[in-house]
Amino acid sequence: MWKPASPIVIAGQTLNDEEAWWHEFMDEFYDLCKGAVDGDWLTMICYELYPFARNVDPKHMAQIAHVILKFEPAEFVERQHAARTQTLHLKASGPWKSRCPGPWRQRG
Repeated sequence: MWKPASPIVIAGQTLNDEEAWWHEFMDEFYDLCKGAVDGDWLTMICYELYPFARNVDPKHMAQIAHVILKFEPAEFVERQHAARTQTLHLKASGPWKSRCPGPWRQRG
């Protein structure tokens, strides 16, 4: 299991190993995104990754996640959006607005 090189203390409290991993991961990811990332979304990413990556340096894991998550193949997103729109259109009984879930940012 990964452990910080030295204890991380925030507001007078020492973080346990899991909290330290989350703190290091999120700090690195925020830095890579220059702060332009939704905190709730990042918390969900961290929650999903930690069980699989707790033995990996969190800064390294953040760098890997950043590369993977910034990749947004336009064709894939457009197809996925078209499929959702068609499904929503079939289910809609009045005015509706399509929303793509996930980290994609809505354009337009």
